[in-house]
Amino acid sequence: MNKAEERYNELVKTINIKKDEPLSKYINTKTGGPAEYLAFPKNVDEIRALLKMAADTGLAVTVLGNA
Repeated sequence: MNKAEERYNELVKTINIKKDEPLSKYINTKTGGPAEYLAFPKNVDEIRALLKMAADTGLAVTVLGNA
C-alpha cells in the first residue's frame, strides 16, 4: 500500500472520497475518465486535510465545481 492509499484509508472515514471515480458522472457532457481520488469536502477543515494529503503524497489537485 502506498502513502496516498494509506492517507485515503484514514480520511475516507470522515470525508466523502471516491477512488477511481468516473468524472463523466459529474460533467453534463458525460465525458471524462476516472479521477484517482474525487473528494466532496463539506468544510474548510476537510479541504485542509485533503490538501495536506495531496502535498504529503505528491498528488496533483484540480478543483472542480460551480459557483
